Amino acid sequence: MSELDYRNKDIGNKTSAQRQQSEDIGKESSNLAEINGKVNKRAVIVTNSTNFEPRAELVGRCLEEEGIEVTYIYSDFSHREKKKLDRKQPNHIYLPTLPYQKNLSLARIRSQMDFAEKMRKKLAGMEYDLLYVLLPANSLAKAAAEDIARKKGKADRTDRPRLVFDIIDLWPESLGTGRLKALQGTPPFLYWKNLRDKYLPAADLAVTECDLYREMLQLDPEKSMTLYWVKQGSADTKETNTEPESESEEQTEGKSYEQKTYAASDTEIKREAPGCKNTIRLAYLGAINNIIDIDGIVRVCKELQGEESGYKVQMEIIGDGEGRERFLTALKDAGIDYTYHGAVFNEVRKKEILQSCDFGLNLMKPGVCVGLTMKSIDYWSYGLPILNNIPGDTWRLVEDEGMGVNTDWNETWREAVQQKLSNSHEGLKKQRGKEPFDTEIFRNYENLFSEKSVGSRIKRYLLPLVAEAG
Repeated sequence: MSELDYRNKDIGNKTSAQRQQSEDIGKESSNLAEINGKVNKRAVIVTNSTNFEPRAELVGRCLEEEGIEVTYIYSDFSHREKKKLDRKQPNHIYLPTLPYQKNLSLARIRSQMDFAEKMRKKLAGMEYDLLYVLLPANSLAKAAAEDIARKKGKADRTDRPRLVFDIIDLWPESLGTGRLKALQGTPPFLYWKNLRDKYLPAADLAVTECDLYREMLQLDPEKSMTLYWVKQGSADTKETNTEPESESEEQTEGKSYEQKTYAASDTEIKREAPGCKNTIRLAYLGAINNIIDIDGIVRVCKELQGEESGYKVQMEIIGDGEGRERFLTALKDAGIDYTYHGAVFNEVRKKEILQSCDFGLNLMKPGVCVGLTMKSIDYWSYGLPILNNIPGDTWRLVEDEGMGVNTDWNETWREAVQQKLSNSHEGLKKQRGKEPFDTEIFRNYENLFSEKSVGSRIKRYLLPLVAEAG
């Protein structure tokens, strides 16, 4: 199915929030009395990626709140920092992991295969009622399915534990664009894809991070559900910093940056109030890598700026990556003012920057396989509307909930941007610095992406599986 097909897919008369609520209400409620009446209910949660651990911890907390004992199996290697980690936590097992330095390399494949084998051996000696495995690595799917099958075949066990796969990213479908995209059809990458697809039917429930992945994998609606990411660092989470999304792996943690400001004119950039008549402030947040549409971002800035529109564009950039210099040079060559803040992990500072802006940019190259980006959730957590070209979930949320403006470069998107600015101008003066930009966007964010709403969804789907097992 093409990107345009996803955008034009019949979504009925309900909004995204209403569809999710209807789906949850239609699900049978869990038998909590049965779960709480058995003292030995156990769950095991597995991921080999430090990037996915916040999601694993959220799932675990939801289960622990219902009296279920949870054991976490993690890696002792930081995917982002590419170094070994020395850490100890109760109920956490850290498997020795082969190090690697490049994300796309044979060394990483060997590391993931080795981790899956160690995971299989560890699971063989454990008893549990629920096994929750986050993918990728696709090799974990095979190891998990084999352990479930082994336990099912034990003569002294009348039932088997339940298996859940949580598909955070699609590999090799998410390889990017151009030459990398072409690698999908080669034997090594087809093998890696089949490691996932072959063992997906073994799962009692397949969880995906967006509806787009459910559609692409053609998952059975009765045995699958979408679970959006919870933003780390929001008011109802324990963490204080935001974890970059999987697309942001090249963003470097721990670096400090000198703020860099460029003004196309010789005069100092005027810091008018956000949403003022003469300035549009656009934010870019996240990795500056090979999948963001730098040319598209520059085009947006140029088309919004000029005598005809009556606006001056000011870019606020938070992030880092291999495309940083190309990005900044392209803006400079186009005469676009910008302030480059580097990678900002302090939530208070990031809030100050984003709440000075009118729109967040969510523009990627055509063909990139992503339905919902963490940067979108970050923007929305401050009530900031987005300017978006990503199909799937993001496109539908913008259309259904009014959470920004979609663009496929037709003639109407500029008018939609100006209309949203006009509608928000008076409210902005009262809200900025005290409340989110757009309170309706913020309410939708709370309904869809807060820990409370996502946690409720986790319990509604997982607790019945635990009750059935054992």
